[in-house]
Amino acid sequence: MTSYLFNAQVSDFRRYFDKCDVARLVARNIRYNLGGPIGREIRKTYEKSPINFWYLHNGLTLVCDEFEEKNQVATLQNPSVVNGAQTLYSISGSPRRQSPALVTIRVIVRSTVNGKSVEDDDWVQKVIRGVNTQNKVQPYDFRSNEPEQIELQKRLRDFKVFYERKRGEWGEVRNDPKYRAFERISLKTVGQVLTAISDKQGRGVLTVKGGVEEVFDEKQYRKMFPSRAKVVRRFERIYLAYRLYRLLGQFGYRNAAEYKKQRHGFWNTLWILHLGITSANRLHSRVNAQRIRDIFDSFEEGGRWGKRARKIVRRSRGAAWSAWRKARVVDPDQWTANNFFKSRFGNSKILSLAFPKVRVELRALGEHIAKGR
Repeated sequence: MTSYLFNAQVSDFRRYFDKCDVARLVARNIRYNLGGPIGREIRKTYEKSPINFWYLHNGLTLVCDEFEEKNQVATLQNPSVVNGAQTLYSISGSPRRQSPALVTIRVIVRSTVNGKSVEDDDWVQKVIRGVNTQNKVQPYDFRSNEPEQIELQKRLRDFKVFYERKRGEWGEVRNDPKYRAFERISLKTVGQVLTAISDKQGRGVLTVKGGVEEVFDEKQYRKMFPSRAKVVRRFERIYLAYRLYRLLGQFGYRNAAEYKKQRHGFWNTLWILHLGITSANRLHSRVNAQRIRDIFDSFEEGGRWGKRARKIVRRSRGAAWSAWRKARVVDPDQWTANNFFKSRFGNSKILSLAFPKVRVELRALGEHIAKGR
């Protein structure tokens, strides 16, 4: 491994973007453009106070396949910025194409002898994780380049779902005609969905309520996304969970005011919806992703089964909320809606008071999905 450390003119990057797209240069970073005040300050420094740029900036880190230096000009083959994406986005739109601003550059020339792609190179992935500390990095950001996430994005794309595995990625492609009419869901949300339905006793809901750090903890993450190969085999289950989440979000509440009032029970409702529907006999062995798409499309479009499915979803949501109203009489001060729906006590009451009210209907809905009619 050979590495270089030197100062470069920031305006060299700015002029580079006259011909090349920023997203391509930062494609192996863990995030795309996030915008916000940090980006505005970077651009302001570049334009108004360039002499201070070097002092206020941590620098950029790049990986490349080959590096050649001649007459104080560095030429990089297959370069990729793995830390500094927000800086490059910030200056890319600046009208100032020439500036005395300097930035520290660290270039890592990786060996290609082993033939591994960057995504499968564990050492490079460790570097990417290690250098991304300039902006707050969320736990799910670290997962965005994992092979199983790339595979899941590819498979969901076939079903007109844009899986935003990197924050800011949707902003890069949303105007592309090929993504017109695509639904969008983030890696963070998929992680929450899969966690919420992961346990029959509702422990997954408690994990989601505990925050994204718990959802994307190494042990929990590997339960949801163990490997690329297993994600392929589990895709039908993942897609079913996503469509249930979408159905609940679109039709489980009469309006925004009702959702705002009862939002504390959203993940608990998703849990019992999934629990009831998947109780249908051998559901997962009787359906594939295409069939799930067709059935849920019909639910969303209306028709006899569509009206029935929406009614069952709303009834499940109402049953979960009713369970809280009945159970809270034990101690109204302690069992607020927020506390109830994130507790073991709450989940036990939902199982005993709410689920029996909708179990039969949910199982029937699961049988309908399995039949594909």
